[in-house]
Order: sequence, then C-alpha cells, then structure tokens
Amino acid sequence: MRLREDPDSVTALNPQLIGLVQFLRGRAKDTSARAQISQAAFFKLARSLGANITPDNLVQIAGQPPLSNLLEPVDPASGVIVFKD
Repeated sequence: MRLREDPDSVTALNPQLIGLVQFLRGRAKDTSARAQISQAAFFKLARSLGANITPDNLVQIAGQPPLSNLLEPVDPASGVIVFKD
C-alpha cells in the first residue's frame, strides 16, 4: 500500500513547503533583507515544489504548526507573508 498526501488537505503540510519557508526566512536574515515575501511570489515558489496552496487556504495553513512558528499571522489583504524573527 502506498501512502500519499491528500492534495486537498491543509493539515498534512508538504515538507517542501516547510523547507521553503525555512529557506526564505534564513535567506532574509542572511542578507539583512525585509523578513517578508509577496504572496504571489510565495504561491509561485510553493506550487513549483508541489505544495497545494491557494489564497483560500493560506491563512489556515500558516496558522498550523510548524508554519505558525515560522510565519506571522497572514492577512490575505496585505499581499505579503511575513516571517517571524
């Protein structure tokens, strides 16, 4: 039997998505850049890694551990995703 992630599930977070957030957060620290990324750029990067993330489920996904430990609460209207320091 093969185990696979339900693409519609936001509770089964894609490990590549977690790695992407950790990478972007670390990169911002390393370069002394603002600790944020536009939502459009984040969606593009996440989808390229196979993560099923949409504007509709972004708030829920970002509010679940471990991403809730890495990201500030997401305001969909802001257009940005802010990393925690």
